[in-house]
Amino acid sequence: MKRSTLAACVAFAVALGALSTPSTANAGERPVTHEDFDSRDFSDGSRINNKFLPLSPGTQLTLEGTVNAGGAPAVHRVVFTVTDLTKELDGVRSRVIYDVDSTAGVVTEAELAFMAQDDDGNVWNTGEYPEVFEDGVFAGAPAAWAGGVQDALPGVGMRVRPRPGTSDYFQGLVPSIEFGDLASIVGFVPEVCVPAGCFRNVLQIKETNTFASGEGFQMKYYAPRVGNIRIDFLGGAEEERLELVKVKHLGDDGLQKARNAARRLDRRAYRVAPDVFGDTPLAVADTDRDRGRED
Repeated sequence: MKRSTLAACVAFAVALGALSTPSTANAGERPVTHEDFDSRDFSDGSRINNKFLPLSPGTQLTLEGTVNAGGAPAVHRVVFTVTDLTKELDGVRSRVIYDVDSTAGVVTEAELAFMAQDDDGNVWNTGEYPEVFEDGVFAGAPAAWAGGVQDALPGVGMRVRPRPGTSDYFQGLVPSIEFGDLASIVGFVPEVCVPAGCFRNVLQIKETNTFASGEGFQMKYYAPRVGNIRIDFLGGAEEERLELVKVKHLGDDGLQKARNAARRLDRRAYRVAPDVFGDTPLAVADTDRDRGRED
């Protein structure tokens, strides 16, 4: 449920205040925020090896759990696939992530997320194209955004050295669609066990959308060299809980299947959200880019 414009503006101002608060944990070093984005800081943004958010093409994470659907918990599943596609957004070559959400066996969202790593090792969110489905029927992509288009600003997906006690930061900021996910680094857990295994030195990050906090607060857990392994519900309307059940490294056939599915979404984005993606180049496969040819 979205809040009023006044409430959203108040939350936005508070969030900006949190971003400007000096860090006591990193004396002499100011952690990166969305205000530091500069396309010149990316030699090749598509190569992402951040310790807590590595995105190697062919990696596929499957998380399962429950979500509040129509007032009752339902089985929820998210399949997160790192493709071998890249797309240039806001002057930065970004890795294309193909993400499919389903509830009770029915697809509710199919999304392309675009992420890039700067030369210091920070990972950035540079855009999203999330298609929404209602009862399995396509219902649009109202939350699509691309960095540098209209009022959309890229945000920080993961700092290179995430530390508790440092400032909060936006993971993306698009006031026109009331998107402003704010992250707060909580700390580290010695060990977290999920169906896929037990992981040590796990990072905790609390997230909420400053424009619609009623949708819920989440605690996300990131394992070194793996990524997101667990999502806990902390409050709000969307009671989503997920745990990592499988990590898979796709072979050639699986990677091609993911590539083709992501390309279909990428092409549809020009028809569904032309005001966002109309002036951006098509996604291109790594092999095609190496040969200097775009699809």
